[in-house]
Amino acid sequence: MELIVFAKIFPDMTVEQMGEAALDLGVDGLDVAVRPDRYPVTPENISSTLRPAVEKYHGFCNTLKPLANVAGYEPGGAVKVHFWVQMPRSWSKKAWIRM
Repeated sequence: MELIVFAKIFPDMTVEQMGEAALDLGVDGLDVAVRPDRYPVTPENISSTLRPAVEKYHGFCNTLKPLANVAGYEPGGAVKVHFWVQMPRSWSKKAWIRM
C-alpha cells in the first residue's frame, strides 16, 4: 500500500519544500494540484515549477533503485501503519482505557 498525500495541506510551501516535508513524513508521494492563487503550482507557472520537481524526483528514484538492488533490498508484502490520535480531555477515564 502506498500513502500519497494531497499537497493542498502545504499551501504556503514551494514544491521543493513540499517534497522535503513528504520525505520527513515518510509518505510515498504527493498529489500536487495545479491551482490559482496561493498554491505553489499555478496554471501560469506550471512549466517552471512542476517539471523541475518531477525531474528531480525521477533522478532520486534512478539513483536509489540501483543502490537498493546492490544492498539486496526487496519490499516486503506487509505494511504497518501507526496512527497517533490525541484523545479529547473531555472523555471519561473508561473511554480512555477502552481506546
